[in-house]
Amino acid sequence: MTMTVSQQTRMEAYQAFSEEDLAALQGTILARLRELGKAAPWQIGRSFGLSRQDVAPRITELADRGLIMETGERVTDPATGHSGAVWRSVH
Repeated sequence: MTMTVSQQTRMEAYQAFSEEDLAALQGTILARLRELGKAAPWQIGRSFGLSRQDVAPRITELADRGLIMETGERVTDPATGHSGAVWRSVH
């Protein structure tokens, strides 16, 4: 199966992180989400100086592991005007 350019870019970005770096960033994001109660990826990222693009893939990984879930809410990023899903910790 041939990957699209977007899929290749995501794969290259993922491979740039070591397993330890990914685990640490996931842990930081999960801890911040627990502190905030609920938040969109852009809110989490801005709370400690990362972009939505840095946080969103880790959100997907945490959701795939069953550690977080969408609340059903959406909030608009004032910087971009785009809305995004709000997430919360499962525990």
